[in-house]
Amino acid sequence: MKKGIKIFGIVVAVVLAVLIVHQLLNGWSIVHHIIKLVDTQAPVITLVTKEDYYTKYDEEYQEEGFSAIDDFDGDITDKVVVTKDKEKVYYKVSDRAGNETKVEREIPYDDRTSPVITLNGDSKVELYVDEEYIERDAVAVDDIDGDISHRIVIEGDVDTQKAGSYQVVYQVKDNHENEASVVRDVLVKEKTNAQREEELGKVIYLTFDDGPGPYTNELLDLLDRYQVKATFFVCNTAYVDLIKEEYDRGHSVAIHAYAHDYEKLYKSLDAYYEDLNKMSDIIYKQTGERTKLLRFPGGSSIRKEIMPTLTKDVMDKGYQYFDWNVSSGDGAAEGTAEGVLARVTEGCALHDVNVVLQHDSKKWSLDAVEDIIKWGLENGYTFLPLDETSYPAHHI
Repeated sequence: MKKGIKIFGIVVAVVLAVLIVHQLLNGWSIVHHIIKLVDTQAPVITLVTKEDYYTKYDEEYQEEGFSAIDDFDGDITDKVVVTKDKEKVYYKVSDRAGNETKVEREIPYDDRTSPVITLNGDSKVELYVDEEYIERDAVAVDDIDGDISHRIVIEGDVDTQKAGSYQVVYQVKDNHENEASVVRDVLVKEKTNAQREEELGKVIYLTFDDGPGPYTNELLDLLDRYQVKATFFVCNTAYVDLIKEEYDRGHSVAIHAYAHDYEKLYKSLDAYYEDLNKMSDIIYKQTGERTKLLRFPGGSSIRKEIMPTLTKDVMDKGYQYFDWNVSSGDGAAEGTAEGVLARVTEGCALHDVNVVLQHDSKKWSLDAVEDIIKWGLENGYTFLPLDETSYPAHHI
């Protein structure tokens, strides 16, 4: 079997050899095919764009990134030529076959920085009623536009005739609509009586105890005619509704006593405060405010067994108590307006600051008030209502 296969192989080889020789003798030729590859595809430039990226108008653009890929040459990023002007960046690259690609990027300019406003002077200003408010203006500077102070818009009024809190607002915009604003707080305050006393030099505080009474309305009308404000140390009388009238007309309303009974009132600290709180509640009901002004019935120099402790305690609780340094002497069972006038004017002549004790339950005392006011004005005194800063004329 093997011998037969071998003979067959020899025969095939001989036949092939004969065919080849035949072809050679008859002009058989061999053709060579050459395949030439041609690159006509330009590279691709890809620009990187960072999210929310921008260039300030006064800064140079910082490249965000790019790449260049060619089908034949691969990564040719390092072959990219970059040029730029103020508005655009230009990218150009060529592969080895001469294919060229150009792209351009518009530089993303933006201004997102607001101007800065600097106030001239303090951001918080305090002044007193009737003092002049002087506008100090402000300076505004923008990182692109420079000094834009001339664009500042000022809004807000300060009424120096009325105590209160006011705001002056300064606003500005740059060329790209970025806004800035600052506020100056202005506090207009009433002067305290202590300050007025120091400035005015001569002051009279008219004070009336034990009311309201049947003559209180008449007294209020008189005070209105002279534009004088007084202080009423009130009690729980049949005329308590007049407390509101006293308050509404601008007078000071203060605590005297709910029950004008020394024995009950000064029995103990608890007894005193029980009485005080009752009277305080009545005043609050009439005025809507809690007063911290009070006068002890009889003054702080009586009941020496309790007064040293009581006077300190009321002040520790935030109250201010007032005695007097001029007495009208109208507490007598009978009196005259002439006698009241004489005692008050003689007493006031001894002091620059006077706390005058009267009672609006005494008709002859009220009959002297107009002449007291006239005398005070003629002699350079100013009439004021008491407040917590006033001279307290303490007896102890």
